[in-house]
Amino acid sequence: MVLVVHDPERGDLRELLDFELDLAFGSDENAFELTCAEGLAPAEGQLVFVDGSEYGGVVDEASYEAGREATGTVTCKGRTWHGILAGKRLLPDSGSGYLSVSGKAGDVLASLIGRMGLDGLFSAAADDSQVGHTFERFCDGYSGLKALAKANGRKVAMRRRGGKVELSLPPVVDYASKVDSDLLDFTLTSVHRCVNHLVCAGSGELEERAVVHFFADAAGNVSHTQSLFGVDEISALYDYSNADEEKLEEEGRKKLQEYQTQGSVEVEAHDDIDVDVGDVISARDNAHGRTVTATVAKKIVKVSRGVATYSYEVGSETTTKTSSSGAAESSGVGHAYFAGSGLTLSNYTFSADVDKAALAAVETKAVEAKTAASNASAAAGKAETAAKTATDAAAENAKAIAGKQDKLTAGANVTIDGATISAKDTTYDEATATASGLMSAADKAELDGIANVKEWVASRGQNLVSNGYATLGDNTNFSGFAFDGADAFQSGGSFSHRATSPATRFTDELMPYDPSIAYRLSYYIKSDCASAKYYDILDCYDIDGYQITDSHVTFVEGSTTRLAADLKPGDASVSVESAAGFNASDTDGRQYFTRGLMFWNYANSYGYVYAPETYTRNRHDRLWTSNASAIDKAGNRIMLDRAWSGPTVPKGTSVSQTENWATFVYGNAYFSVPAGEWTRKEVTLEGRARPGTAYVKIGWLIPNVMGGASSVTTKLTGVSFGALPAYAISATTSSRVADGGAGTANVARHVWFSDSSVETARNHSDAFRYNPVGNMLSCNVSGNAATAGSAESAAKLAAPRTVSISGAVNGSATWDGSGDLAITVTGDSAAAGFLAAHPVGFYAETSGADPNDYGGTWERAPSVGPHTWLRTK
Repeated sequence: MVLVVHDPERGDLRELLDFELDLAFGSDENAFELTCAEGLAPAEGQLVFVDGSEYGGVVDEASYEAGREATGTVTCKGRTWHGILAGKRLLPDSGSGYLSVSGKAGDVLASLIGRMGLDGLFSAAADDSQVGHTFERFCDGYSGLKALAKANGRKVAMRRRGGKVELSLPPVVDYASKVDSDLLDFTLTSVHRCVNHLVCAGSGELEERAVVHFFADAAGNVSHTQSLFGVDEISALYDYSNADEEKLEEEGRKKLQEYQTQGSVEVEAHDDIDVDVGDVISARDNAHGRTVTATVAKKIVKVSRGVATYSYEVGSETTTKTSSSGAAESSGVGHAYFAGSGLTLSNYTFSADVDKAALAAVETKAVEAKTAASNASAAAGKAETAAKTATDAAAENAKAIAGKQDKLTAGANVTIDGATISAKDTTYDEATATASGLMSAADKAELDGIANVKEWVASRGQNLVSNGYATLGDNTNFSGFAFDGADAFQSGGSFSHRATSPATRFTDELMPYDPSIAYRLSYYIKSDCASAKYYDILDCYDIDGYQITDSHVTFVEGSTTRLAADLKPGDASVSVESAAGFNASDTDGRQYFTRGLMFWNYANSYGYVYAPETYTRNRHDRLWTSNASAIDKAGNRIMLDRAWSGPTVPKGTSVSQTENWATFVYGNAYFSVPAGEWTRKEVTLEGRARPGTAYVKIGWLIPNVMGGASSVTTKLTGVSFGALPAYAISATTSSRVADGGAGTANVARHVWFSDSSVETARNHSDAFRYNPVGNMLSCNVSGNAATAGSAESAAKLAAPRTVSISGAVNGSATWDGSGDLAITVTGDSAAAGFLAAHPVGFYAETSGADPNDYGGTWERAPSVGPHTWLRTK
């Protein structure tokens, strides 16, 4: 199972293969939690979904770990499609008491989607069958849709199709006879008796209050006729104080029907039994001969490494699981009432009897209370007198003190009133750009960080990688690793990672990058497994900090053309000026990557539009399922499987057919190191960054191959990355000669050359000169036989010669230039065709075959899914 990351502005961004997903929807939750690698995680506001399913939603928050124990993963949480609907309210129109709908199911759904303002994300499936419903006031969107579906014998279904989430109301499926109970693990609760007598009390007081009685029989049928008595009768009260008798008739019947249930069952399914919320399933205990049939109220989907498991909660859509309908509210059942002393109970009405003895007792209590109150009043009078005496004494003491104390002077923000000194509250709000105030907690945290800036700058030296030598004493900039101060190699420590499966780890900071110059990456690496295989990576990012993957820059060579007409929402085909360069094969192994289009009109946040065949985020995959049937080269059209749902793309926009190759830009590839030894690795990277690159990170497949070990611990230190000078690395400034521009003198000048392996000095010979005016290169050739023969041989090449090759693979000949050359070769024509179709630098994917068996030299490249090979010779 593959998870697609989608940006509402830029379309599908990438597919996730290695992730953990926990998603639940139905009666509650309607949310998901996604855990994946930090570099691949979706951002807040982006969508994730399994295409063609109802599993997906919007990312609302993301969290990650930092520090020594950081896992290098991000946990994203958000609302499922169901949760998005539940966050809306279906409100009645102004002046109406309720919202009612009726008509074709597809039209009704479309109108409700528009009413909720979600037509940019949801669409309605075409359905001409008639439905109708009156919604509860102010219900949420998802509950309202479920109520609509239930009222019409249907369920709510949704699938991600055609760029939107398609809502539909298909019939409920009864799996009671279709699913073997042996494929289910379940906890079964069977109910013999549930509430069967509902007393509905409405508006009014006492004997004027509206009261309606409903009864259910043993089969769960509801009426006004009682059939269960004595111990079999279970009563409950439905208190609906503002309902008249007509309303009680409607709601009371509905409420008692919701109480009728055979029981509940919690189910965990095996063998990919995938049913929808609203469907009916059953569970049978063969040991006890008991069966419960109930409606699916909640579905839980968990995906780990592409494998999905399903579990269900069925019965009631309440925490008590008491209703098979799935729409019951939580409510307690009734219980017996007994009339206590002085009370009588008749026809559900309590009455109180007060006799003379009770009245006499009350009168005695009243007299006693009156006496106590009188005594309390007398005591209060005495207390008031004592308080006045104390107040007068205090005033006299204050005068005496004032006459004896030193005179006090009030300072700033202080006032003195008699013997009272008060201070003004000078508490400030947080400081802003225009007003003074107190420091916020966030500002304090930043200042604490600034205290380490000096050490941070020193940790880089002339290196673009911060803390590459672990001199900060922690894993700063290497959060995917653990800092190890005890294992250092010419550094302040090392960065350690223990892997139990192939993994990728990257530095944290973006480093500015100039694609026009060369850079050198070097580091020390130590592994506890000599058979483990590693790659180092140049991870590319654009000016906005977006990762640039191969899907943003890779296209079918020669396919670039321009749109011959506007591509508008709803179009079933794409018209191009020429489809001649498109790959129409469904059998060349590339067809899985070439079923989409790349529009070369992407603009970054500054408004810069990248040139065609460089970099774009406007890529759309899976637009058709067969290249052969979709690509009409004669008519210069591309037929789409479903109507175009993206934005309008204007005529003249450059467009190419999609392709995919290597996931990352690799430096040192598929290497191993001696176990337990620090090994230096370095590589020069020139012209390797992907188009559009403004920043880079350094990363590692750590490891790519475990080498048979259950776990591999890898350590890095001395990580350095920086630009190389334009001249030779070992040359010094003093050895450089200024560029004097183009030569103009009509004279033979020295031709300078290097006479040493390190190339730090320039040399010349008087026998080797060049005249720029005559464009003549002169050499001093002596007139001996050897040099004469050389001149004669050189003269043989003055006239153009023809080289002819016939055959397939193998053949050779010597040639001195004196005449035409014919090379006859022999070999297998099929192998020759294979090599011609797969030149050096070509990536090929196989299901396990080794292309070295067919010719050329191939090296295995890292891949997810099919085996990927790179031809090197």
